[in-house]
Amino acid sequence: MTTPTVAPTNLSNLPPAKATLAPGAKININTASLSELQQLPGIGPAMAQRIMEGRPYRSVQDLKKVKGIGDVTYGKLAPLITVQ
Repeated sequence: MTTPTVAPTNLSNLPPAKATLAPGAKININTASLSELQQLPGIGPAMAQRIMEGRPYRSVQDLKKVKGIGDVTYGKLAPLITVQ
């Protein structure tokens, strides 16, 4: 019986791993960097940029004013964000 040969994997072609929030941690959407905003579920570079452009926010509900953030997305983000 022959053992199959597996080609080495080139990991340099993979995108960087997305950092995740520590349990219980919240991101201040008024001060977070682009990369910090991208730790939020469903937030990529373009959405993070729109969030930054919408500053300052007076409440977390103001995030719904950002194009592309509706009730469903807001529902996922609300427990993870804060405004200070």
